[in-house]
Amino acid sequence: MRRLAFAVALLALPAAAAPGPTPTPKPPLDFSGTWLLDERASISVSPKMKGAVLIVEQKGDRIRISPGPQGPGKIYLVADELVVDGQSYEKNVGDAKGIATARWSADGKALELVVTSEPTDKRGRAVQTARWTLSADRSTWVRETRTAVDGKQSGTRLVFRRQTAAASVTPSPRPGPKK
Repeated sequence: MRRLAFAVALLALPAAAAPGPTPTPKPPLDFSGTWLLDERASISVSPKMKGAVLIVEQKGDRIRISPGPQGPGKIYLVADELVVDGQSYEKNVGDAKGIATARWSADGKALELVVTSEPTDKRGRAVQTARWTLSADRSTWVRETRTAVDGKQSGTRLVFRRQTAAASVTPSPRPGPKK
């Protein structure tokens, strides 16, 4: 009788979940979209970035950034891809190789990126740290970057505005001085 009671008790236990693939958690931010640089809201904009349009495609923790329509003769920007998983990996950094590490911030409100490149014959070792954030309505993307090369520090703050399908991605000229 004891064996029968034990067997009935075992049948009453909930079945263990079958092992399966571990679901990939959804990243806390999604930068996908077409973005136009807002030069007035930005600080220390490189001449190569003036009038920049970026197209971002994000699938999970992989982010691909491609140049959008840039206007006549503008070919400065190149495509780039980031893997936001906290692991270090080798990537091209201009004319050198570098090590990149990208992760989501602990509070889930930013992407944090560190890229270190070895010295070249043109410059010394470079370390760049960046923090990317999105506004609550996902219409503004801010990229704050600090770069240290040969003991010299510099920084930029690039502000991008999301373009809608109806909006043109052609930058409008800045108004000139009032007459």
